[in-house]
Amino acid sequence: MTLVTLFDAHLAFGDKPLLDGARLTVQADERIGLIGRNGTGKSTLLRLIAARVQLDDGELQRRDGLRIELVEQEPELASAPTLGESLVANVPGERWAFQARLNEYMHRFGLDPTRALATASGGERKRASLTLALTLDPDLLLLDEPTNHLDLETRHALTMALAQFEGTLILVSHDRHLLRATTDQFMLVARHRLQPFDGDLDDYRDWLLQHAAEQRAAAKADSATTPAAGPVVNRKDQKRQEAEQRQRLSHLKKPLQTRIAKLEKEMETLHAQKAQLDAFVADPASYEAARKTELTDAIRTLGDVNSRLETVEADWLATQEELEQIG
Repeated sequence: MTLVTLFDAHLAFGDKPLLDGARLTVQADERIGLIGRNGTGKSTLLRLIAARVQLDDGELQRRDGLRIELVEQEPELASAPTLGESLVANVPGERWAFQARLNEYMHRFGLDPTRALATASGGERKRASLTLALTLDPDLLLLDEPTNHLDLETRHALTMALAQFEGTLILVSHDRHLLRATTDQFMLVARHRLQPFDGDLDDYRDWLLQHAAEQRAAAKADSATTPAAGPVVNRKDQKRQEAEQRQRLSHLKKPLQTRIAKLEKEMETLHAQKAQLDAFVADPASYEAARKTELTDAIRTLGDVNSRLETVEADWLATQEELEQIG
């Protein structure tokens, strides 16, 4: 069943084009991770599907009666004295029918319903918005960086809740663990278009590096076609300048290369720990009553490992890009 169809979509933000002839079809029960560089329009695409913004040109069709919930990076809550009252104010119709689910998700995400809304932190507001979206049980759930402001325990609770969510999901996130655990396909937003990405997150990391290299090569080719003005340099001076340039580049590269080697070693260690912990958590014997404490510690450690692995991988990618920019 088709839920959303986007055809020949054109959308710009000021003078910046975001979508230019983009197409997308979302089927029921799909779980899509939107990937792409920052600024390519992933958040705007979610807002477009949720009817928060309109196309400049093209066509967007939604299935009749489609229930959509969007949780933005910085969500707004209904004005009320407390978090609990704010959530109840957004529940339509017979509120009693939603109360049990509302209480369940508030408990999962560690929310105090009596917390004054005016003094609620960014993390509490994000947890409240996730609580409301999951309570309403939409046909299509759109999440934009849902783990922002969340601690490790709440990230784990969100991962479990999304794994149990039975509707269609479109997720934008830099949380690699969340993407791996809750989505089964990726759509790449690049060059103002959308296309299926046939690969995993490691393949996407490689794609980012290749894309950055292509951009630098194009910039270098453009600069090479423009004749440089300046004094004529004799061959001896040119060789000396080239040697000095190689030395400068080597000096710049060395600490980055050292850091990359260190990060790769840490990633190898973390992947080994993750494999061991994943195997333990997946073993039915680990859920015996006598191993409850051991299992709890393993799940907590696995969350820490996943979080650290995400940080190290992001650091590795940034350092690789910095190294390639040096040339």
